[in-house]
Amino acid sequence: MRVFFSYSHDDEDHKNWVQAAARDLASRGMEPILDQDDLGPGHDILQFAEAAVESSTFVLMVCTPNYALKANNRMHGVGWEVSIITSEIFAGATGKFIALLRRGTPETSIPKFMKTKLYIDVRNDEDSTSWDSLCDHMISNGAASQIGTLIYEAMFEYDEARIYDQPRLPELKRFTQFMETGQTEDGSRFVIRKDPIKGDFATILFQSTSSAG
Repeated sequence: MRVFFSYSHDDEDHKNWVQAAARDLASRGMEPILDQDDLGPGHDILQFAEAAVESSTFVLMVCTPNYALKANNRMHGVGWEVSIITSEIFAGATGKFIALLRRGTPETSIPKFMKTKLYIDVRNDEDSTSWDSLCDHMISNGAASQIGTLIYEAMFEYDEARIYDQPRLPELKRFTQFMETGQTEDGSRFVIRKDPIKGDFATILFQSTSSAG
């Protein structure tokens, strides 16, 4: 399960808190995506944001007054991320995007487009109840990882145009770089694709078709 952190670089303490939160998710078996770890020199920032938001099971927005300011006014990296987030929300995505209230108040820190959604209060470092409950929720409701050596069995038949040209299925969008295709001994099609952020691979195994041979 992939979890992307959308946050503003307010100061070192804030960046360290986000990084510690990401490490905690990793210790619980999730795969955090964090610019501090996954965005290297020379990488395209907008492309990273698009791939990260699109490929994640959950997106955690770490809300502070500075984050809300950048989100509401579409400023800098936060502004790009929020533009992608709102487009998915308007397209009908539910439950994927979760606001974490880290600093300030709900009125000053939660972006306008998230005001009506339930947020998680993580302002108190001495009480991890809310954070632990959120992690349990994500583990219980998130999809299994499709990255690495795991094989994902698609619930539909192979369609070359659908897979290679412009993948529209949510479970395929994270695999943006075609690597290899072929057929198993029983005639089932498979596609190996490279993850756009982590750089590792996944195999998608399709149902057999009448034309397979």
